[in-house]
Amino acid sequence: MKDTRLAALKKDVAEKSAAFHARASKPVNNDSRIPDEGYCANPRRTSIKERDSENKRNARTKAGLTEHTEHPKEVAGEIGLDWQHQPKFKTTQELKEYRAAQNLSDLKALEPNVGNLKDTEQRLNAREMCYLRMQ
Repeated sequence: MKDTRLAALKKDVAEKSAAFHARASKPVNNDSRIPDEGYCANPRRTSIKERDSENKRNARTKAGLTEHTEHPKEVAGEIGLDWQHQPKFKTTQELKEYRAAQNLSDLKALEPNVGNLKDTEQRLNAREMCYLRMQ
């Protein structure tokens, strides 16, 4: 009885091994299951990050900025007391006059906004009046 069980076990193992090798020896189909319809051979972008960076560059260009962000300290250079060949301002008095004129022009640009501040209630009332006039 022991011999018959051992023979049946060996036979079963041999059958299962032969079935496995028959399946494993077949070539595997590596074709994509996704149809090629709607796909292009050379896409303009290959990742979402590329799309997002393009959108950021376009938004900065539309706002009148440079394509890439620049750190102001890197653009301005290092502050120092080094000798400059042709400085923009030769004296401290010229620098102060330039800054005063610049501040004055900035204030004049902001002058139309003075007194035009509306709080939330005023804005809502103006909107409601606009709706009433439209009806």
